[in-house]
Amino acid sequence: MEIREINDRMIFDMYVSRNPLCHYMKTSMWGEYQKNKGLSYQMLGLFEGEKMVGSALALRKRGTFPWVYIPKGMCLDGLEVPFVMEAYGLLRDYYTKQGVVFLRIDPNILRMEKDLKGNVVEGGENHEAITQSLIELGYEHKGYGYAYDGSWTNRYTLIVTLERPIENTFKKFSSHRRLMIKKAEKMGLTTEEGTIDDIDDLLRLQKELSMIKGFKPFVKKDYLELMDAFG
Repeated sequence: MEIREINDRMIFDMYVSRNPLCHYMKTSMWGEYQKNKGLSYQMLGLFEGEKMVGSALALRKRGTFPWVYIPKGMCLDGLEVPFVMEAYGLLRDYYTKQGVVFLRIDPNILRMEKDLKGNVVEGGENHEAITQSLIELGYEHKGYGYAYDGSWTNRYTLIVTLERPIENTFKKFSSHRRLMIKKAEKMGLTTEEGTIDDIDDLLRLQKELSMIKGFKPFVKKDYLELMDAFG
């Protein structure tokens, strides 16, 4: 396998969108948004011959101590430990040769499957071996963050594919969730697509939540830049 830089955003984002480890922070749109924060970005592809089997959005900070951050880790075609080790080993070597001081990753891979009470699900998914394999490659584990803890990104950021018509997505909700939404609709509560004119209301609600949860809220400029990057 080898790592190559990709220059076509459409090719890159198409691979990410179809990958099981898809996340919006792995797209070129997130890279465009981060340019407003003084970072550049690279789109990398992991190839076996001419077949693309992985991708990485690399946010770069240049200067005296250049560093690279791969938000939510790589998109990979599989989670077999040898394959993961080779992919992240190539990524480490790629940036070592470029004189990068440190490389940060936070792969969105389930560590182990647990029930709602926190008990490990017997026979469920378990990828602890991947954490250990990354440590063996020289990556240093920094522990697990919780919610609004000052991390670079929020631990509980989730993503769902929206189907059209929207009723198809609604059918996938739990029966309890569907019931609560229908009750809310009878009370006159509705959901509408927001516009740029609604940002001030969003900022007001976020400020209230930030006072409760103790995190630094976004400013209006952040949302305008997000809308510009993602459309």
